[in-house]
Amino acid sequence: MEEGNFDLSSKKECALLFLFEFIGTSFLLIAINFTNHHPVIVGCGIFMGVMVAGRRTGGHFNFGVTLGVYIQKAQWVKNIKALVIYALAELSGAYFGMAFSLLVLGTDGINIFRPTDLDYNQGYVFFIELFFTFTFQVVIQHSKNSKVSLFDNMVLGAGSVVGAIYFSINCAGRYTGAALNPTIGFTNLTFVAIAMDTNDYIKFLPAYVFGPLIGGALAGIFTAYASARVIHDPTQQNQVRKFARMTEDIKRPKHLSTDQEPLYHNSP
Repeated sequence: MEEGNFDLSSKKECALLFLFEFIGTSFLLIAINFTNHHPVIVGCGIFMGVMVAGRRTGGHFNFGVTLGVYIQKAQWVKNIKALVIYALAELSGAYFGMAFSLLVLGTDGINIFRPTDLDYNQGYVFFIELFFTFTFQVVIQHSKNSKVSLFDNMVLGAGSVVGAIYFSINCAGRYTGAALNPTIGFTNLTFVAIAMDTNDYIKFLPAYVFGPLIGGALAGIFTAYASARVIHDPTQQNQVRKFARMTEDIKRPKHLSTDQEPLYHNSP
């Protein structure tokens, strides 16, 4: 789905796609459980995953992101195989991250995504998860669309995503725990139900899956069919891309001209 990164006609390339997304998603779940879902460190975990997998797979680690990219690309048949591989890799990586966390931390160290008040209704949890998933995923979708992205530099783009995640987790966390990821919502609640032998939180599973899933889809739709259509004049496009080119200048060494006057002169 991310152009030029892999060839799905090759089994080896399919396996590599699976592996990179598996690793990145496991990083994310480990960061969540080992830090009690601290927004800064979770953002750092995502940043680590993007540094490992970003060039290869786009670094999704979230089926909401994958669905948004799928919608943006609008190559429904061509990309269906990639969609399935992403989904399986993200689920497998999330379960691995949960299992590793349980092994090291025990049941008391596992973060459980649940509302702060268990009397909240499904609709309330669904809306909070949908809205704040949209707020950070629309940043991700913009960073992946060359028509509207301000950055050609992946590091700066990933940094903007970390900031968006920090914002959304802090806003939603006090109400729903801020899963903001259908893969995490599904794996966390099903894993907790099995490992801890409790059904106290499984009733919120639809809200934690479909809220982030729809939020991701809406982010992809908004980016592709609203934001990316605003810039239609090439001269306007150049103004947006001018800033993107400036980010590339950061990596270029600056050389002094040979005829530049020295800063200090020796006394005769």
